[in-house]
Amino acid sequence: MESIVRLASLTISNIKNVRNGQIIMPNTYRKHLSYRNAEVLGVYGQNGSGKTAVIDALYYLHRIMIGHPLEDKIVDYIDAKSDCGEISANFNIFTEDVIYTESWGPKYNNRQIVKHWFQEWNTRGKVVAWEIKQFFHKGNQTIVEWYFKNEMNNGSIEEFDGISLVEWTKDNKIKSLKEFGCNLNNYNPYEHSDLPEFRDERASWF
Repeated sequence: MESIVRLASLTISNIKNVRNGQIIMPNTYRKHLSYRNAEVLGVYGQNGSGKTAVIDALYYLHRIMIGHPLEDKIVDYIDAKSDCGEISANFNIFTEDVIYTESWGPKYNNRQIVKHWFQEWNTRGKVVAWEIKQFFHKGNQTIVEWYFKNEMNNGSIEEFDGISLVEWTKDNKIKSLKEFGCNLNNYNPYEHSDLPEFRDERASWF
């Protein structure tokens, strides 16, 4: 299956000389989100208007998506008057009626709810690491093994391994995604006895 990830919009803040700026791809603006053909977007403006900042933002976004580390020089792209810069990208990868299920119970039944969940969660914490270890693809399904770590605003930190089962449509969008977590703090309950000895601790949420 040919993999297509469509960029819907790009927002940059405090990158080079751009304080706040956004580019919306034509088909997103027109609400035509299922086109399979490529889009062409022209960016024009006077010197210093932020054209190069957009290209640089796309370059670093591409490096993140293919799992490459960011060069140290990226700090030079942050506006000198700001403490941090932000690159925010919106991709159309889910169907309208996508079903996103977490192994500990929650189920999100459409794209708007999934988007709300993503945005709301990020007000309570941040992703520290999400590393793809390997993946297998056959037909319209993909299995992905990953490592995840987050830090919540209250100072709590979670980290665990996980598996995602992804089901795709014919136009390369996700219609079903199930996530399963695995505790990193493993042990052998039969190490000291023929009878299992389990730790007296609360089970992880997954």
